[in-house]
Amino acid sequence: MTKQTLTILAVFICVAPFFTFLVFTIVMKLLKKTRKTRKRIEAEITATKIRTGDFKANEMQTWLQVKEYDICVYKITEQISINTHLSGELKERIIYIDIEYKNQSQEEMSCRPNQWSLFDKQGHSYRRIAIGTHQYFRTRHQFREQVIGLGQNLRGWIAFSVPNDAEITVLQFKTAYIGAKIANFSVQEAIEKEEAVIYEIDRIAIAGKELKTLSLASEAFLKALPDNNIDRAIIIASEMAGLKLLRATYNKLHEHVSGHILIGAIPDARYNELYEFILKWSQFRGLETESLDQIQLSPNEKEYIKDITELEVPFDEICKTHNIGIDFHPFLASLTALQLTLTDSSTEKVSSRKHLATILYHISLASKTVPFATETKD
Repeated sequence: MTKQTLTILAVFICVAPFFTFLVFTIVMKLLKKTRKTRKRIEAEITATKIRTGDFKANEMQTWLQVKEYDICVYKITEQISINTHLSGELKERIIYIDIEYKNQSQEEMSCRPNQWSLFDKQGHSYRRIAIGTHQYFRTRHQFREQVIGLGQNLRGWIAFSVPNDAEITVLQFKTAYIGAKIANFSVQEAIEKEEAVIYEIDRIAIAGKELKTLSLASEAFLKALPDNNIDRAIIIASEMAGLKLLRATYNKLHEHVSGHILIGAIPDARYNELYEFILKWSQFRGLETESLDQIQLSPNEKEYIKDITELEVPFDEICKTHNIGIDFHPFLASLTALQLTLTDSSTEKVSSRKHLATILYHISLASKTVPFATETKD
């Protein structure tokens, strides 16, 4: 073998992997593009058939064979789910579907929630609620992807989040993307309505999770407070927290005279959760929280701020800008007061405890005092 031949062979050996990789990359991109095009066309065809009613509707509560799959749809229910988020109460319409697979083939069978789609009368499809959103399945066994062997069954619930005005008409099962076979179920008349469910609210957990948003809003509120008197600013922020707690839980302020002290207007649980939030935040920042009830405040330090309502408009605008619902207004105002305890350059253990005692006192005071100028608020 000549030297020239060896050189050519060596060059080929060096560049061959690169060309192989290049060809592989091009082929994969073409296949990916082809798959996307095929999926889009299939979706358009499906939407058209559903809009025109040009599809075969299979019966529910009856076993149906679709290629290697044996499936059964037992029940479809609709429920309004009410959750609380930082932005406020969220009502969500959920469609639940009870399904079962049965493997009568000679091979293992992959059973997947994403084989099911839900369509409305216009042919629009809706997202399935993902695995891990456990609050939607507290009273139902959630269907999970699994491989089952010969003779095995797999049953569970899948769920879809749909708009309130969507007219759900079709549930569709699909075997696979390549050589797929589908089965449609007409479900419009089969959907059973259940009572709305209100999920337990953990405002402390939500506030902790959304602390970044609350902190940004707190920075904006700080600019509206007096910057030359930190003690006064802390009292104002604390009383705003108490006032907002009162407004969030009591809707009869217009029936009382300004300055009147209300007894039992706020449920203990609502005050306690705000108190717990303040203590947890303080402890995390290393502030001393022991024996706060033993801190003595002077008469001037206990005085109620009658013009606190003048700051409500800018405070409400800040909440609106940051999409913070009324349930979390007290948390925002409390956080602002807490932030001020850290900005006080004179703060040491003793004075920080006094700041915290002041915060808790004025939250309590404002949460049971009918505010002045309530006629503009209620």
